[in-house]
Amino acid sequence: MSRKRNQGSKWITKSKRWAIYFRDNCECVYCGRSLNDGAILTLDHIVPCEALPKPDNRHTNLVTACLSCNSSKNDKTLEEYFSYLRALGASDKKIIKINNKINRARAGRDSRTRSNNSLYFNGYMKKAKLFLQQQ
Repeated sequence: MSRKRNQGSKWITKSKRWAIYFRDNCECVYCGRSLNDGAILTLDHIVPCEALPKPDNRHTNLVTACLSCNSSKNDKTLEEYFSYLRALGASDKKIIKINNKINRARAGRDSRTRSNNSLYFNGYMKKAKLFLQQQ
């Protein structure tokens, strides 16, 4: 199943998007660029939408990525993307650091009940809602 072009942000609520950004410290998990560095932040599917019959939009399959890294990862699996980064000269230490950040995102709990959802019980959703109220 191919992803729709220019789908915008209609597939995820603003509060969930920002909660994920806050979980990832508002920085790209791949290169480390942040909003303070002028990065344009997006969400990347760890397991690409194209690899599944239906896109997995749970927060445990989403990480913060700058527009540049998200575009270069495109529909690559993590293994394919790590090979791509190695070909560009990324060290094993850098790949391990990226993988650790991704594993922290995957370790969260995604549940419809707020008490069992890590975006709620870790306070990221509350932080996101407060941030959006101030905008």
